Amino acid sequence: RFILPANQSYVISTRDKANAPGLAFQFYGDRGYWWVICLYNGILDPINGFEPGMVIQLPALADINALLSSQDTQQLAASVVTI
Repeated sequence: RFILPANQSYVISTRDKANAPGLAFQFYGDRGYWWVICLYNGILDPINGFEPGMVIQLPALADINALLSSQDTQQLAASVVTI
């Protein structure tokens, strides 16, 4: 998970299964952030990793963008932790 505070939580519904890009668009306005949701929640498989009823945590878009703009790839990898 990123070392960022969760801004909100969301309960996965049946329509969200296998739709990480759709979740990214819903919360961040950009399908390209699907990997952030997966990484932040420890989901390795964006197709089968979301189950209905599962609660995911979402950081604020401003926090994500601040982290991404201030980090190079090595620093970004170092900022991933397992809680």
